[in-house]
Amino acid sequence: RGKIEVWSQASQWNYKHMLRFIEAEIAYSEGHHEEAKVAYDEAIRLAGEHRFIHDQALCLERAAFYHEDVSGVSSAVTEKYLAEARDLYIKWGAHRKAVDIQIPVSIE
Repeated sequence: RGKIEVWSQASQWNYKHMLRFIEAEIAYSEGHHEEAKVAYDEAIRLAGEHRFIHDQALCLERAAFYHEDVSGVSSAVTEKYLAEARDLYIKWGAHRKAVDIQIPVSIE
């Protein structure tokens, strides 16, 4: 996390979303669920605002896994995030990656 923090201070436009993504992953791994949720959402928003669609797709995909893991079941949030990630991977040209994304159907 150290180098990305330095880079983020030098150029928030290019690195802030990745710093928030790394912070989300760390919070998730340490069981700080609310902190992880907030950091994932900010990473997704910043990547989108700055048009880093490949990074936004990755953040959405990981946030979907986070939501599914925390809730214990697939949810509408999981489905929405995975569908958005798939669409962004296609837009970016990563068609093979998009095909690999399996969107579960929740039973709500």
